[in-house]
Amino acid sequence: MREWIVAFLVVFLPLSPILSAEQKSSPVWTYRAEDGINSVSISGDGKLAIAGGFERYVWVFRNDTGEPAWRSRIGEEYSYINSLAISSDGLYFAVGCNDGRVALYQWKAGTAELVWTYSGREKVSPYPRAVAISGDGSWVAVGMASGEVALFSKDNSTPVWMEKCGRQVISVSISRNGRYVVAATDNGAFVFDSTGRIFSSRTGFTTATAISDDGSVIAVGNREGKLRILDPSGQTKREDLSLERCIWSLDMSSDGRYLVAAIGEQTGKILKCALEGEPSVLAETDLPASAVSISSDGLRVFAADAQNVYFFENDQLIWRCKVVKGWDGNIECVDLSDAGQYMIACTSRSDTEHKVYFFQAAPLPPKEEGVGRINMILVAVGLVVAILAIILILRRRISQEMVT
Repeated sequence: MREWIVAFLVVFLPLSPILSAEQKSSPVWTYRAEDGINSVSISGDGKLAIAGGFERYVWVFRNDTGEPAWRSRIGEEYSYINSLAISSDGLYFAVGCNDGRVALYQWKAGTAELVWTYSGREKVSPYPRAVAISGDGSWVAVGMASGEVALFSKDNSTPVWMEKCGRQVISVSISRNGRYVVAATDNGAFVFDSTGRIFSSRTGFTTATAISDDGSVIAVGNREGKLRILDPSGQTKREDLSLERCIWSLDMSSDGRYLVAAIGEQTGKILKCALEGEPSVLAETDLPASAVSISSDGLRVFAADAQNVYFFENDQLIWRCKVVKGWDGNIECVDLSDAGQYMIACTSRSDTEHKVYFFQAAPLPPKEEGVGRINMILVAVGLVVAILAIILILRRRISQEMVT
């Protein structure tokens, strides 16, 4: 009996790290830029994705290739793109540039046509820090680093309204039907409709926003970790939640039933909560969790810390991928298609890490360092060792029987 135990240990102890290893994946494709990528966005069906950053380029990608289907520069020399967003139907996308420009494009017949460009420097010197677009591209919400929030129609580059809300706007979200806008500022959260401000919520330095498709559920989070869930009239839909750490990113399922949050300071967490019940921890991260996106039905989640992306389904981690190899890069943004079958991420803040990464829900074997092939070789070696160990044990037992 002891010989069989020894054989088992000889074979399976070396293989145990392989058999119990966390599921990993790799991108379907990557695109390397010359400088950092600050923002990415993906269409509802996942067939189109856009990206922009320090090169002033806006890139449009199809989901089956890492070669841009279209690209164009926007803004003045030495300016860069802060934020962009594509409509759910993939027909329009909005771009915010730090020289004060906001541009709306229409995707048509395999190319992008400029619909309008806005620059408000003559009025207030705004710096478009965040942009959001309605599902059909009819409405564009813009948050300025100088504290203004503005709403644009696709038909006109003149703002429908523009309102000063604080010293800076951190985040904006717009309902898919375009009826409501919510903005996170250093002066709290502000909610608007097509006519202007409805109410403001004094939530301190607010860092993240999310809104349901019809605008009936609104979530705002601040840097102290307080999460508030409201309706458009300002009525609280549940008691405030304390998530203990800065809330860097929020997203919400289409019906508003599920909410995900990326939080962190020295370390981080990826959390999911419903309108009722306590938040559940999907993952704890060694680095601050910085970005998160959820599918329309709330079943799939794509999130990131500074170096890794994570994909969850039914509250279980399906795979993880480390995309930043060094210590000086950072994942800036992630986005997920409506059904959660495609996802995109980007990196910046580095001399070497400035890429767009496109993933699919089904894990792909890691491509780096031949990890999949190495594991197969190790398994094969383990099987050979097992066979040899069994043969030696049988020969020893037969020899002992012959002696006796």
